[in-house]
Amino acid sequence: MERNLDALAKAISDLIDEARLPEGERLPTERELSERLGASRWQTRQALEKLEKQGRIWRHVGKGTFVGPRPTVEVEALRLLIDNSNPMEVVETRHTIEPALAAMAALRADTAQIAEIQSIGRRCAAARNIEIYEVWDEKLHAAIARAAGNKILLAMFETVNEIRKQIVWNTMRRSTLKPERRAHFSEQHRRIIEAIAARDADAANTAMREHMATNIEVYQNVVRAEKFGLSVFRT
Repeated sequence: MERNLDALAKAISDLIDEARLPEGERLPTERELSERLGASRWQTRQALEKLEKQGRIWRHVGKGTFVGPRPTVEVEALRLLIDNSNPMEVVETRHTIEPALAAMAALRADTAQIAEIQSIGRRCAAARNIEIYEVWDEKLHAAIARAAGNKILLAMFETVNEIRKQIVWNTMRRSTLKPERRAHFSEQHRRIIEAIAARDADAANTAMREHMATNIEVYQNVVRAEKFGLSVFRT
């Protein structure tokens, strides 16, 4: 039975990947998943519980099952920040906290977490288009944040990430992420991941800081390309 549940959990995980569902996307109901996978409702529920423990999904009674780890912050609770933030504040905050998270991950990540980070990094580098790239890019940074082992910093990361996904600049940013830019980001990701795997906290911090500096450059390019002033972003 354990093997069957493992196989069923993998099948559900594969469905998420094949459908390219982003974090926060609602999954089909237990009944629909059971019918699609030819499993009983009990087996499907057990497989979902296994995936939830792995941080692959999370469930909210009365609302459904969602892709990704359970958020520590709710979007509506952030509405005031979202409505009064601008993209530069987002990239500045990421530049402040993510190098520290990478350094902590280098010191604290266990073998499974490092393997997960490496696997996500490969998928991100292999992304065929911007939509797939952004899904795996977000997963990579989230996996590093979780591996840092600091719940307060993780909550800060998730707060900033939710704000980042809501503001208008996130859509505009896509116009600058051409294949050559994504290749550059992938190379930066590779250096971050290698430093974490090597348990080199200083190198991980430096590599992530360089990556975040590039994000600031991308933001500035967006502003220039769109010929907008900062006032457009609700400064």
